[in-house]
Amino acid sequence: MIVFYYIAAFFSSWIWVDYFRLIGVTTTQKTKYLLLTFCLGVTSFYLFKNINTHFLDQFELLLHNNKLLNHFLVTAIKIGFLGELSKVIPVLIVYYLFRSKLKEPIDVFMFFAVSALGFAAGENLLYSYNNEFYFFNEKIILRTFGELFCTSILAYGIIGYRFYHKHKKPLKIFLLFLLAVFLHSFYDFWLDYEIVASYGFIVTLFYFMVMISVFAQTLTNSLNFSSDFDELKTIDSKNLIRKMYKYYGIFIVLQFIILLFNLNYGVAEKNVINTFWFSGFIVFMVINRLMKLKKIKRRWSHLKVELPFTFYKIDSFNGRSVKYKFKFRGEIFNEIFVDAFLTKEAYILPLSQRNSYLMKAKKVLLEKKVYLKNDEVFYLTRIIDDEKGEIYLLKPKNSGKSLRRKKYPIVALLSVFSEEDLHNKNLTVHDFQFREWVYLKDHA
Repeated sequence: MIVFYYIAAFFSSWIWVDYFRLIGVTTTQKTKYLLLTFCLGVTSFYLFKNINTHFLDQFELLLHNNKLLNHFLVTAIKIGFLGELSKVIPVLIVYYLFRSKLKEPIDVFMFFAVSALGFAAGENLLYSYNNEFYFFNEKIILRTFGELFCTSILAYGIIGYRFYHKHKKPLKIFLLFLLAVFLHSFYDFWLDYEIVASYGFIVTLFYFMVMISVFAQTLTNSLNFSSDFDELKTIDSKNLIRKMYKYYGIFIVLQFIILLFNLNYGVAEKNVINTFWFSGFIVFMVINRLMKLKKIKRRWSHLKVELPFTFYKIDSFNGRSVKYKFKFRGEIFNEIFVDAFLTKEAYILPLSQRNSYLMKAKKVLLEKKVYLKNDEVFYLTRIIDDEKGEIYLLKPKNSGKSLRRKKYPIVALLSVFSEEDLHNKNLTVHDFQFREWVYLKDHA
């Protein structure tokens, strides 16, 4: 059974290493280096644990009449500072031995993330060893996310220093490291008080919502500044979301079976309920946010406090009152289908023949993506089956039915009076004249 715990602890963290493969940012050649970093991350946890056990076990700060502050500062030194420092060591070792493997922003991000995941795997293994039959529950899920998200803050600083900022400020990296230490410390510190505070779970929930966004912003920056940036390379978010759910589903079922046969049904059921009601919601948020990455070449997003979701206005071209809908930040579902037509010849066809502006299918070329106010995406499209060569903007439908026959993307056809207008980044969809809803096909 102990061998099974080793395997389970390894793969419960490796899920997110495999995430990099699923979104297409790693190669088979780099897998062995990621595996090495992951194993070094596991080792760094036991180094961290041994230092705490043998050297800092009796460490205390004597701040008179302020036990709360004393507790936080001790946590910050023993857990936050030492933990974040331990996760840096594997990256430094790999960088020293294989410097050429960390030459791109996405490489830096991946190796920091994988080191953190290895550290979390070591932590989860120890928890499973001390809590027999438990290898996948709320504590393990949230701890893995916590380690991963905090380390991404330091990765953000190093990527910015090496690839974005013109004026190099090493102090900024140190300050971001301290921020990661603080947030790591806060989470461990707060766990001791969460259950005694009636609002405790709200603070924890807000903490993870913000940290999801920090991780997503750092990952998107690293993709946007990598030299092999490819706008045509899209992420099939719907398929990836299903795969990630499947991974988590397998672990939850295995955990239920182990508890059922070794303890009893009541314990197994209680663990599933406790896992789902809170951490299940966070898993849902993480998966849906990280599968929708809006990639814009050389676009740098500064860290900010934001939720992984937002509310947006439904495109309305018929004078109806504006409605708002919920969506995760990042690329909208319909974009990936339109992206498949980028730089290719295709056809646009009226969605309805009644009072159609086009009247019939038109052969077009989708020349490029255009980002206007709030990074709202449009596709600059040129009619190529007549001499006029008129240009239009196509805007992916963002509500209701967005595909015709479940495979042809529906888009709004917008008139562009002057191509020069597109240099004005303050324009929105309502600054262009809506003609009609059309859909894209690769044949007439």
